[in-house]
Amino acid sequence: MKKHLFLTGEKGCGKSTRIKNILRENPELRIKGFLTLRTLNDDGSYSVHILHAGTDEKPDSSNLLFYCGKDRMRLTEEESIERFNRLGSLILSDTSEADVILMDELGPHEEFATDFKMKVLELLDGDIPILGVIQKAESAFLDTIKAHPKVKVEEIIKNF
Repeated sequence: MKKHLFLTGEKGCGKSTRIKNILRENPELRIKGFLTLRTLNDDGSYSVHILHAGTDEKPDSSNLLFYCGKDRMRLTEEESIERFNRLGSLILSDTSEADVILMDELGPHEEFATDFKMKVLELLDGDIPILGVIQKAESAFLDTIKAHPKVKVEEIIKNF
């Protein structure tokens, strides 16, 4: 029996919105895990942050994962990997009292974040249901998640 549900689809098709709606319809659930938030910076670039699910945490330098977009002072690939390993693993280590673990979203940026990937895979083997978003991208890590026996992947098609 599949225990974990991951939504996938093209960018902007409503995956995260669908997750938010599911959680809003079930306010009694104790949610742990993470969500990622992309914010527009003053210079036109974007920052991607990892936030604790179920909190009012705001994006700031302490939860920054990486920058994308126009040239600006960027984190090196090693710094970004270290942040995924440190921040992501810390968030996913605090899930014992959860009814649902949120993973919104997983993508190819995590490919070399070994500690983070191992924590995700450990939770997939566990008993707490996971609700997540997985990017539609090429990645051995994402393929491993999709092939996990407890994972069901549903593709979201954008309505026009």
